[in-house]
Amino acid sequence: MRGQLIEHTSSFIGNSKKLGLVEMSGIRIIGILSEVNMNPGSAVKLTKCGLDKDNSPYFEFSSA
Repeated sequence: MRGQLIEHTSSFIGNSKKLGLVEMSGIRIIGILSEVNMNPGSAVKLTKCGLDKDNSPYFEFSSA
């Protein structure tokens, strides 16, 4: 699935990660960005999704 990066930030809680707000088919999802050079407006694709060890959903995006 493909979408567009709306905004991004970094999380310093636990392991440092870059997070992004992505819009796909009118739905906005917060997930991990696997590449550091993505900017708002960049085309992205969903590369991973599922449940983590605490049964919380996760989403990972990369450049499209």
